Amino acid sequence: MKGEAESNSSAKDVLTVSSYLDALNVHIQGLRAKIVGEISDLQTYPRYLFFSLRDKKGDSILKCFMYNKAYQLSGLKLENGLEVIAHGYPWIYKSRGNMTFQTELLELVGEGALKKAYDELKAKLETEGLFAPQRKRIIPEYPQKIGIVTSRNGAVIDDFLSNIGNFGYQTKLIDSKVEGQIAVKDLLAAVKAFRKENIDVLVIMRGGGSLESFMAFNNEILVREIATFPVPVIAGIGHDRDVCLVALAADAMVSTATAVAELLNRSWNQALSKVLLAESKMVSGYEGVLSETKMEIGNASVTIKEKFGAIFEKFRDAEEYFKTVVGKIDSRLSQLRNEVNRFSTSMIKLFEYKFINHLKNGILSKERELILNDPRRQLKLGYSIAMSGGRITKSIKGLKVGDPLMVKLQDGDVGSTIDSIKNG
Repeated sequence: MKGEAESNSSAKDVLTVSSYLDALNVHIQGLRAKIVGEISDLQTYPRYLFFSLRDKKGDSILKCFMYNKAYQLSGLKLENGLEVIAHGYPWIYKSRGNMTFQTELLELVGEGALKKAYDELKAKLETEGLFAPQRKRIIPEYPQKIGIVTSRNGAVIDDFLSNIGNFGYQTKLIDSKVEGQIAVKDLLAAVKAFRKENIDVLVIMRGGGSLESFMAFNNEILVREIATFPVPVIAGIGHDRDVCLVALAADAMVSTATAVAELLNRSWNQALSKVLLAESKMVSGYEGVLSETKMEIGNASVTIKEKFGAIFEKFRDAEEYFKTVVGKIDSRLSQLRNEVNRFSTSMIKLFEYKFINHLKNGILSKERELILNDPRRQLKLGYSIAMSGGRITKSIKGLKVGDPLMVKLQDGDVGSTIDSIKNG
C-alpha cells in the first residue's frame, strides 16, 4: 500500500513539456528589462521581425523577436550596427524550445543617433507639407471644452491650472507618461481617446528636457495623429534648440503650460475688455445726457422766468394805463366843475331874471349825469372794466381763447385767461 501511494504521488509531480514551458514563461515574464546592444542579423517580415543584440564589450548575443506594430510604434529605422536599447521580457517558444527576448519598444542610443533620426524624420514630414503654415487651423474663439494630455503629477499641470482664467472652462485630463520613448503608447492612447470626446481644443504639454527625453514627441505615428486630429491642437512643450515634431505639427505651439493658458484666455480677455469699455462708454454717455438735460432744464427755467416777467410787465403797464385813464377822468370832472362855476357866476351877473334858476337846475342835471357816467361809480355798482393787450375791451372782436384778460374791480384787479368766447 505504501509503495502504491508513493507511485501515485510521483505521477502527480510529472509535467508535460508544454506545461513546463508554460510555467517557465509565467515566471520569467516577470524578468522585464531594458537591454543595450548593437543590432545584428536583422530579418524583417510583414507581421514581425527578428534581430540579435550583440554586446559591444564582449561576444554575448541575445536573440530578439518583435511584432511589426510595436516596431512601427518605436518610430525607428533599424539597420545592422545601430546601437539601441530594447525594452521587453524573455520568452520560450514551445515549438522550437529556444528562448528569445520579446521586444516591446526600441530606443536609440547616443545624442548623435537621436539627432540624425530627428533630422531625417523632420525632413520627410516637411516634404509632405505636414508642418506647412497653410494647414494650421485657427484656435477657436471663446473655447470652453478643453482636452488635456500630460502627466497628472508634476509642475506642468499645476502651472496650467493656476493660470487658466475663470471663464467657465470644462477641462478633462488624460494622464500620460511624457518622458522618453516609453511614453509613446500612453500619449497615443490619450490622443486617440480624445477623438471620441466633444472638445473645442486639444492641449498636449510637458516641461523641458534633453533630446532623449523628447523621443516620444518626435515619434512619426504620434506626429501624424496630431496633424490629423479633428479639432485644433495646442502644443505646450518646453524646448531649447530643436523643436519637437509634435509641436511643429500642432496648430499652435508655445513652450510653457502658462503660455498655453494665456493663449486660451486671450479671446476671453479681449471680450472682457470690450465689455468693460462698452460699460464705460455707456456710463459716460448717460452722464453726458444727464448733464445736457440739466443744462436744458436750466435754460428752460430762465426762459420761463423771462416769459412770466414779460407777462407781469404787461400787467403792470395795463394797470398804469388804467390809472392814467381814471386820473384823466378825475381831472376832466374837476375842470368841468370849475367851468360850470365860472359860467354860473357870470350868468348870475348877466341874467337876474326868472330863467337863472332854471339854468342852474340844468347844470346840476348835467353834473349828475357826469357823476352817473363816472367809471368808478360803475365799478361800485358791480360793473367791471375788462382789458386785453393794454387796452379796454369793448367787443369780442380781436379776442381769442388763451388770451390773457385783466378785469378791473372797485377794490383791485383780477388776472384771467380766456377759455371760451360766445357771440351775442
